[in-house]
Amino acid sequence: MTSIALTGKMELAEENNTGDIMSCNDEFHEALLSKFLETEKWTVNPLHHACEHGNLHIAMEMGKRKPQLATIANEDGNIAMHLVSAIGDVKMVEFLEELHPGSCLVENKSSMIPLQIAVVKGHSVVMKKLISLFPESLEKLTSKQETVFHLALKNSQSDAFQVLVEEAKKLNQVHLLEKKDDEGNTVLQIATFKRLTQIVELLTIDSSSSSSLQIEMQVISEQTNSPDTDSQEISLIHQNKDLNQHPAETKHVLLVVLVMIAAATFTVTCNLPDVLVKEIYPSVHATNASDVLSGRLPTVVYLMVFNSAGFFTSMLVISYIIWPLALRSILLFVVVCTCIVYIIIVDKITPKFWVGVGNFSFSSISLVWTSALAFIAIGVMIIRLGKYAFQCFPGSSYQITRESNRDSSEA
Repeated sequence: MTSIALTGKMELAEENNTGDIMSCNDEFHEALLSKFLETEKWTVNPLHHACEHGNLHIAMEMGKRKPQLATIANEDGNIAMHLVSAIGDVKMVEFLEELHPGSCLVENKSSMIPLQIAVVKGHSVVMKKLISLFPESLEKLTSKQETVFHLALKNSQSDAFQVLVEEAKKLNQVHLLEKKDDEGNTVLQIATFKRLTQIVELLTIDSSSSSSLQIEMQVISEQTNSPDTDSQEISLIHQNKDLNQHPAETKHVLLVVLVMIAAATFTVTCNLPDVLVKEIYPSVHATNASDVLSGRLPTVVYLMVFNSAGFFTSMLVISYIIWPLALRSILLFVVVCTCIVYIIIVDKITPKFWVGVGNFSFSSISLVWTSALAFIAIGVMIIRLGKYAFQCFPGSSYQITRESNRDSSEA
């Protein structure tokens, strides 16, 4: 590129007075960039322009030649770090922090740091990067005494809020969730007002007090005259809070009970009463579906169905509970081995016969396992339907509690 061409492009940029050299891209010479930066005749910080366009290469070249560009703020008080945080460019964030260390904590005219801007925009990846660079940025408050958690919920950034909670737990900063803004609202109160059931559940588990949740539920009840699904869910979360406050203890008790049930069912299988042992080899070798439903099969068959349903349900839940443990591989191996032994024992003691259904027939052991699985599925379905009926049908404790709260508020 000739000097005349360089001068022409330079004059064009100065004449337009926009500082827009991005259109040159890889065509402009390094001399043009150097001259442009030396003139300082631009209304827009060229580094800001490069950041907004996501041009990392040009931004790096500008940073090398004029590092102070990273410290120059625009009319809103935003430096380059604020702009890339709003855009969500992680590579730019890393580059600017190297260029201007400490820029993650610079406030603009709205008293907002880059992390707070990233939270408002919901850029989770940038949020994690900014927190990793400066963990103390998590504690910064806005001019309205808002934490980053307040900002996330007020701007309906639920995913960003959950990311912040995870980062706060890593840094032992969970106490920030209890802070109030200048209006006296905690994040739990804001989540309740907005009826963000998932967030309320998350906060309720970690919360040490439910008083604020009770207050907000009363306000919601006064503001609505018809049942609200979200309000009902939040109320149910509140009702189950005592159980969720100590999940470790609850799981421990549940694990002990399930182990006892599994042990009992396994013991019954290994030590059948003599009365049932005599029925193990019946004279019937073929039967049909009507005999199964009418109870004409040996008692041991029905015993194995219900016993197996209880045993395998217990083992499945035990596996689920021990999954997060460090030694889960060993524990799961023991569970699998126990299940295999149980299956072998049941196969040996189950009477051998065939059940005919139309043109099809299947063995007695297939009948046992199929019936056990069906019984488990039906049991789960009945429990879920019962829980739904308990929540929704008139006369349930939930409805009575809700009506009593409404009456007390009216009084």
